[in-house]
Amino acid sequence: MTKVDKLRERGQALEDMFFNKEDDNLVAHLKEQKEHHDQELALRSISGITNKSVLDNAIDLGITVETFGALTLIPLLKVAWADHICDIKESKVILKFAQEAGIEESSSGYKLLEIWIDNEINPNLYLAWKSYVEVLKEKLTPIEIKALHDEVIGRAKSVAKASGGFLGIGAVSSEEANVLHELDELLKISEED
Repeated sequence: MTKVDKLRERGQALEDMFFNKEDDNLVAHLKEQKEHHDQELALRSISGITNKSVLDNAIDLGITVETFGALTLIPLLKVAWADHICDIKESKVILKFAQEAGIEESSSGYKLLEIWIDNEINPNLYLAWKSYVEVLKEKLTPIEIKALHDEVIGRAKSVAKASGGFLGIGAVSSEEANVLHELDELLKISEED
């Protein structure tokens, strides 16, 4: 075999390796796209959200079918962390509501919720929840929006009042009151409803 033949052979081997690597990258990319698409369909199915950007944002934040239930507790976490401290009384109230919502202690949703209780809420997570609510409100009747409002605000107030204050004075901090007001505004029935 001549030097030119050896050079061609090695060049061909290098080219084959390059295309094998590109094939592997393409297969991995296609697999990722399929997994993302499957997650999107599953979340769409359980949430009723059809807005692709809201679904993509939820997936990017790690929200799965298993953890979706925990997403419904985001406003409670926002209230609990309003003063940058989620104390034990607030966390107990949140975990009680989680169990009432069917989030079992052994589930990944519950584990995720515990992480969110221990670590101040990610602002992007709260923004994703707000986007979810805006889309959800488009699909609900005024009576359903009012029920959602009353449930979320009632639970959020329970979290805000959990720490108490001194002799009932200051039971809700000004930071918590601001978050409650923000939630109230977001969950209100809009004029056109």
